[in-house]
Amino acid sequence: MISILFAFCIGSVSDGDVDPTDTSEVEIGLRLIEPGGDVQEETQWDDFFSAGFGLSVRMSHRWPTSSERLSFGLYAMFSLDEFQGSSFSSSDGSTTVKFEPEDLLVARLTAGLSARQKLSQVFLIEEYVGVGLAHYGSADMEISSGASSAEVDGIEGSSDWTFEVGIKLRAQVGAGIEFALGPSYEITGDPEVGDDIPAANAEAQENIVLNMSIALRF
Repeated sequence: MISILFAFCIGSVSDGDVDPTDTSEVEIGLRLIEPGGDVQEETQWDDFFSAGFGLSVRMSHRWPTSSERLSFGLYAMFSLDEFQGSSFSSSDGSTTVKFEPEDLLVARLTAGLSARQKLSQVFLIEEYVGVGLAHYGSADMEISSGASSAEVDGIEGSSDWTFEVGIKLRAQVGAGIEFALGPSYEITGDPEVGDDIPAANAEAQENIVLNMSIALRF
């Protein structure tokens, strides 16, 4: 539906020269991630972890359609993100407990569908949606209250599903070379919590990501 709307919206743009053959590309990217979602009922992921940074490698293949401005494709992407642990305190009025988690690594492998619309000889718009598997690395946590403190297993190494949807503005900057920039929304399923915190659980991350990448077409 999004692709159809875009095709109508850009109907007045000149078609230009279009490669009628299938094309493939490899894309290397940088990611800036703002963590979101609830860890538990009254705490959020960004209470425990600051904005993360990551790298991604994406392979894609796309096919032209009868419309010279529209193409569809498949992609697979691997990303590795690091979130820096933040200090977080909670108080019940009489006692204050401080939480200090270690840095957290999250690896994701996704695959999905994409659509691209040609806006001009230089610019394209791409929309994509994908699903896959994510792996949380382990991250211990120091918990302190007053003069006492203890290090516990915070997040255990565990895997769960992941989902993403995004949009990119792409610009051709050379022969077979594109620069891409755009936001995405990602959900990564619930990680496992260490046995040292038996009453706790953690819910899925819901992240907003700014993606910047260079693609080489072949």
